Amino acid sequence: MVPLQINCIKKIQKIAIIFFLLLCNFWLAGCKSSTTKPIDIEPSLRETIYAYYKAEKEGNWNQTYNYRNEDFKRVVPLEFYTKQMTIDNEGWELLSFEIISATREDEGRYSIKIKFCEQTPPGYTFDKIKAKRVVVTQNTKWIQKDGIWYCQDAGSRGHLSQNHDLSPREVDEFQAE
Repeated sequence: MVPLQINCIKKIQKIAIIFFLLLCNFWLAGCKSSTTKPIDIEPSLRETIYAYYKAEKEGNWNQTYNYRNEDFKRVVPLEFYTKQMTIDNEGWELLSFEIISATREDEGRYSIKIKFCEQTPPGYTFDKIKAKRVVVTQNTKWIQKDGIWYCQDAGSRGHLSQNHDLSPREVDEFQAE
């Protein structure tokens, strides 16, 4: 009966390994872009979005600042912005992003839902769970002025404080102490 038990244990081990490999594959797939058809947005807006996040991925905060709208630039000085974004992004790496959907709000205004995959800083925990990568989906806002697209809200993803919009927004919870 011992050989039968060994065979059962080997089969269980094989199943566990296969299950583990499938689980890892699904986990890694979360950071890969899908093969769905492209979202229908104006080509110049798509180019601006890709250029913005390429600059963000490279840590080129001067370039991302250039894509911000006039209202933002009027309130947030370049020097403060670049310093704060450098601090906020310490240890993070934008691995990929994917446009999930686009909604034209009105002439020259789009809300773009984007899925971001980022490598986290060493030791990062989310809800007491260590995470090496996070996948976050957020709505971003883009506005056009004089034929040029600008970023109104680039999506903070929980760590880039200067990516927020300066317009009033709904607040789920706010507590000051």
